Amino acid sequence: MKYIREIQSETDQHELLGLIAPRPFLLIGGDKSDTEKSWYYINAGKEVFNLYGGKEKIGYYNHHSGHSPTPQAVYLGFKWLDHYLNKPKHDNKK
Repeated sequence: MKYIREIQSETDQHELLGLIAPRPFLLIGGDKSDTEKSWYYINAGKEVFNLYGGKEKIGYYNHHSGHSPTPQAVYLGFKWLDHYLNKPKHDNKK
């Protein structure tokens, strides 16, 4: 199995998102670092996610409240995690 040992300094964020595809990825931003410019990277990543049939598995939510996430951002983040990481429970009763 090959591993990425080093990331070149010219590597941009959307290229890293392409390496994540099709695993779920949600960017929760707070405005200073994650501005509307972040949509460029998310949309570029969507193109790669789409190749793997996972275009809906990448998203971005900016709560515009600085470093600390708002209760709404936390709620949406946990909802995202629940949707993509929790396996459905099977009823073993027959």
